[in-house]
Amino acid sequence: MPQPHPEDVRRHVPRTDVVLAEEPVAAAVSRLGRETVKAAVAAAQQRVRNGEISPDEVVAATLAALPERVTAMTPVLNA
Repeated sequence: MPQPHPEDVRRHVPRTDVVLAEEPVAAAVSRLGRETVKAAVAAAQQRVRNGEISPDEVVAATLAALPERVTAMTPVLNA
């Protein structure tokens, strides 16, 4: 089994809970919902693993991937 290089950037991928606790990400959770934001965090973390972005860019990449607002229709009861 190959040993990771000591400078392997994948070892520095920020944990999901740490990213979700960042103030702008937490604000997005309250606006868009946890699952939507969590999916964007996971995608940004994968980009780090793929070598596309640095670990320091996870929050910015997460926020950039999110919509301004929820676009899904919410069912309502018109009684």
